[in-house]
Amino acid sequence: MPSFNERGQSGRDLVIIDWGCGGHSRMYLEKIVSALVPVCDRIVVLSEYEQELKCFIDSRLSDEKTVQVGSISFANWKTRFLPPRLCSRVGAFVSGLQTRRKIRKQFGSSRNARIFFPRIAEWESIYHRWFCAGLGIPWSGLIINFKGLRVEGADMSILRNFNERKCLGVLTLDENRTEWLSERVSGKIVGFLADVSETDWDPASALASEIRERARGRKVILLIGLLSPKKGVINFVKMALETEDENLFFVLAGELNADSFNQEEQRLLFEKFVRRDHCFLHGDALVSENEYNAVFRLASVVCIAYRNFSASSNTLTKAAFFEIPVVVGRGFLLEERVTEYGLGEVVDEHDPLAILAAVRRLAEGGLEKKTSDWERFQKEFSNDAFTHQLRSFITSVFSKNR
Repeated sequence: MPSFNERGQSGRDLVIIDWGCGGHSRMYLEKIVSALVPVCDRIVVLSEYEQELKCFIDSRLSDEKTVQVGSISFANWKTRFLPPRLCSRVGAFVSGLQTRRKIRKQFGSSRNARIFFPRIAEWESIYHRWFCAGLGIPWSGLIINFKGLRVEGADMSILRNFNERKCLGVLTLDENRTEWLSERVSGKIVGFLADVSETDWDPASALASEIRERARGRKVILLIGLLSPKKGVINFVKMALETEDENLFFVLAGELNADSFNQEEQRLLFEKFVRRDHCFLHGDALVSENEYNAVFRLASVVCIAYRNFSASSNTLTKAAFFEIPVVVGRGFLLEERVTEYGLGEVVDEHDPLAILAAVRRLAEGGLEKKTSDWERFQKEFSNDAFTHQLRSFITSVFSKNR
């Protein structure tokens, strides 16, 4: 990765450190880089998506000379003199030191640099804390899937990260918890970032064509994405097996790890569900966002009745932009959004029959225009809203003293 030849004029040097997590993380990263180019002098992106991001910058960004892309690597620190948990923390600290040296080499100095993490997950909080300790550079980031925002008694240890001296601010995808978060990370910049999505789709998708042919005009009921137990896969299967409705076609599409399901659940999936004419399973990861969208737009109803799910969902955003009604579980953020904008129905996510009843109502009648507010949701979760929110946050971060 070549270094910049001259210093930025205003000292706005940003390093985006992306650890990658599959799903929509690459799409988010591309949107973040696109949004921040105009408000930064120079940007370095360290990511597992190094090659893909270089192609994106070359083809989509006119000001690509301000952006450099490199890989991110982590120290695998092992020694028989330390327990495994401490080894992982030492490895994180060493990785932070190595990343700092890379940043100094890139900019000539790390004095004016700011770090932005586009994904900070609560299950990585200890690793992230030690990484930042080794890094030693002021940072901010976007927190995802933090149960403590919504669930009483949940693990709150990640708040320690945001109360560290080098932390300048934090973004959340939960529009109704910014005040709560501000009270617990005193003196930090706290903001909301719209859970934006992408709607471009591949008209030549072989998978979408296969589903369309198999459906034979029946209405597609879709559960898509990472097909883990917490996504309500088994209740979706039970719901599908409860009906022989000739007008409905049930589709599971996305990466499915059979070992994450017990023996009885595997039997339901691979011996019963896949053998029914009105059911379809594609258990491999979808190859691109465009293929994902090609499958998504076939749906008449999208199921997001995840088990005890308290976070934001990009699937809900995508459904709202395609104007496809959804079924979500009770409680937390998804119920609030569906109720606020009239995007579908709210059910007990543990009850397959309740989910099926909601699916039938939506498939038969859709959503009445007077009760749904697609346009308002699309405006408030648009690329423009996302860009404005992110630029305002990063500008504040650069203005804040360390």
